[in-house]
Amino acid sequence: MNGFGHRSSSLAVLLASAAAILTGQIVHPLARPAFDQGPVEATFQLGHIKMMFQQTAAQRADLEQLLKAQRDPASPDYHRWLTPEEYGDRFGLSPADLARAKAWLVSAGFTLEYTARARDWVAFSGTAAEVQAAFHASVHRYAVRGETHFAVATEPLIPSDLKPLVATLLGLNDFYPKPMLKPSNTSGAGYTLAPADLAAIYDINRLYQQGLQGSGEKIVIVGQAEGNVSMLSDVQQFRNHYNLGPEHVEFFPDGSTPSNILDDMVEADLDLEWAGAIAPNAKLIYVYGADADNSAFFAIDQALAPIVSESFGICEAEAQGSAPSQYEAEAKKGNALGITWIAASGDTGAAACDYGATVASNGLAVSLPASVPEITAVGGTEFNEGDGNYWSSANGVNGGSALGYLPEMAWNDTALNGGLAATGGGVSSFYPKPYWQTGRGVPSDGHRDVPDIALAAANDHDPYNIIASGQALLVGGTSAAAPVFAGMLALLNEHLQEHGSGNINASLYGLALSSPNMFHDIINNNNIVPCELGTPNCATGQFGYNAGIGYDLATGLGSVEAYNLVTGWSAATTSGAAPVIKSVMNAASYARGGVSPGEMVVIFGTGLGPTQLGGMVLNSSGMVSTEYSANAVISVQFNGFAAPLVYTSATAIAVMVPYEITGSSAQVTVTYQGKTSAPVTVNVAAAVPGIFTADAAGKGQAVAVNNYETGILNSAANPAAPGSAIILYATGDGQTWPEGVDGKLASAPPPVPVLPVSVTIGGVQAVLEYAGGAYGEVAGMFELIVVVPDGVSGSAVPVVVQVGETASQSGVTIAVAP
Repeated sequence: MNGFGHRSSSLAVLLASAAAILTGQIVHPLARPAFDQGPVEATFQLGHIKMMFQQTAAQRADLEQLLKAQRDPASPDYHRWLTPEEYGDRFGLSPADLARAKAWLVSAGFTLEYTARARDWVAFSGTAAEVQAAFHASVHRYAVRGETHFAVATEPLIPSDLKPLVATLLGLNDFYPKPMLKPSNTSGAGYTLAPADLAAIYDINRLYQQGLQGSGEKIVIVGQAEGNVSMLSDVQQFRNHYNLGPEHVEFFPDGSTPSNILDDMVEADLDLEWAGAIAPNAKLIYVYGADADNSAFFAIDQALAPIVSESFGICEAEAQGSAPSQYEAEAKKGNALGITWIAASGDTGAAACDYGATVASNGLAVSLPASVPEITAVGGTEFNEGDGNYWSSANGVNGGSALGYLPEMAWNDTALNGGLAATGGGVSSFYPKPYWQTGRGVPSDGHRDVPDIALAAANDHDPYNIIASGQALLVGGTSAAAPVFAGMLALLNEHLQEHGSGNINASLYGLALSSPNMFHDIINNNNIVPCELGTPNCATGQFGYNAGIGYDLATGLGSVEAYNLVTGWSAATTSGAAPVIKSVMNAASYARGGVSPGEMVVIFGTGLGPTQLGGMVLNSSGMVSTEYSANAVISVQFNGFAAPLVYTSATAIAVMVPYEITGSSAQVTVTYQGKTSAPVTVNVAAAVPGIFTADAAGKGQAVAVNNYETGILNSAANPAAPGSAIILYATGDGQTWPEGVDGKLASAPPPVPVLPVSVTIGGVQAVLEYAGGAYGEVAGMFELIVVVPDGVSGSAVPVVVQVGETASQSGVTIAVAP
């Protein structure tokens, strides 16, 4: 029996009878010996430690299917959001196992503080001595960058009976996320932002004219400062000044003790004031405690609102190693409950680990939780008026003076600030590319890219007005952009008359493909910041990413055209069925079973593209496009890498498998008109050779040229002479040297297969004069110049190409004269 009811409740007896095993990756990356100040006192109190429970493989698979079904208009589960209890019954710990885990915590002397309604975690508190006794992990103090923190110094141990239930422990340190807030360095000269300005710039006014004000909607704002009368007074003063009406704010502590440092307090004012500025009738629920991430977990478990806005983050490299999987699990839980979690992407450009620095020294990095695929990451833009006339000479009734949309560029005020101040963006080191992150400009890097969208965030050029501690302040940062977008989503939910939208990221990327008028593409400026030479990723004294056409790692898909997004959302995201992949075959042999890097394959299915045939298109770099056919916006991805398109139709798409795929399998998706297919898994092999045939069916007469100069095709009427050289065409030769480049047309030096190649004709080994890229053809197609052996003849002589240990399809022939 695994039940603890058959064992003594004594902790000593329990530990003696069960082998203690490591949970792993709980010691914080900054809890280093160099920073160690020694153990805390035995009575040191640790509050709100979370024991996170893990799902079974079956539960994880079931959850993935549910999340897809909740997004599929044809499914009976479409937008049928779960309650926390329904989630717990389906994806949480069983009541018996939950009771068993809680009983052990109580027996160890801990005080239970909170049990998740979804039965996926419990919070508890205790002393350092109790942590040491129960988990065999001592708690130490650490001095890091002028701050004192606590953290466990060694990996905790748990009884083997609990190991199958427990994913990790969170809260055994106080390296809490930082607010993404930047005070302004301007004196107030020039333009500053009032709510009416953003309403004009992002076309929110037309939504207000339709009566959309956020009525009946709720937004959770998470924070690390205590909600109090003073904060409420700031919000009301802000709203009175801009004629926004009475405040609708509720304070909701998560059970932990907030820090109440000044930046966290200002952050709370900013978030509450500007989320309410965009959706003035929405109810704002301020959830606060020691850790904004913990407050988000709590708000999701309580299902307090369909929108959670977070303006805090910590760089991925400085997150507890076991945290990323738990953040994603909680975000998926929120999605299943219909909750959209929004997070600021960061304020230090491409250097998320250099919070508060003047020069980056910790390498390229992005911020967590913004990098979680199930969270919408909001970056920052800056207005770029130039000599245009975009502002009125006087403020209007509600303080606004913007006349309409202003040109934008990526926010980067680093040169003006004396410190890093730019929109956060880059490539996640934790999460692979989600299947939906596709489109023009999306890097084929196999990783989750950040941000998803961007909105005004500059702290010096047109900063935001707020009230904090009764005083008017000017601020910026992606922590302003996040609550602004939360307000827009409240208007969207009101328009849809639904109780939430869940994970909107797949829809955002689909809409960028099918309805680009919903976004303002940001193509100027960058999030490049100075870095210290010799430190990670710093070869030239600066690093970062440029804005550009389509998606980019500074501003994502761009800023939002709110009216088009809200009013067009339903039709654009629910019309038409998603593509369906039925099979993936070698384009020459039509064999199933696997793919290889660079191979040309044909994807068969339904709804893959328009009925009319679309041909290959070269982009501005002379590469075969991964995003467009001649007549439609289509994207095909293998493990998140975009595949060059050879031709497209409603039932078949030919693509080149990206050279970047690795491992033994790949997931293939097709996106067309904003709809993405369910992924199909294919095996990955080093080579899958196939010979092209005259009937394009993979059998019979090969596509072969008897004489390169005359171009005479081999056939029964035009057989090859024994001893002559013929040319065969094939695909699936695998990786090449020089290394294959997706979509590149073969040129000198021609790419040649890394694996050995041989050819038999009529069962006789033939002399192979050349095997490699065919000039002017797409990388991945290769030609073979082969000498026909003496002694073979006939109108249908078998020919086989072998690459490495894999042979091409049988039944392919050439004609050889007697």
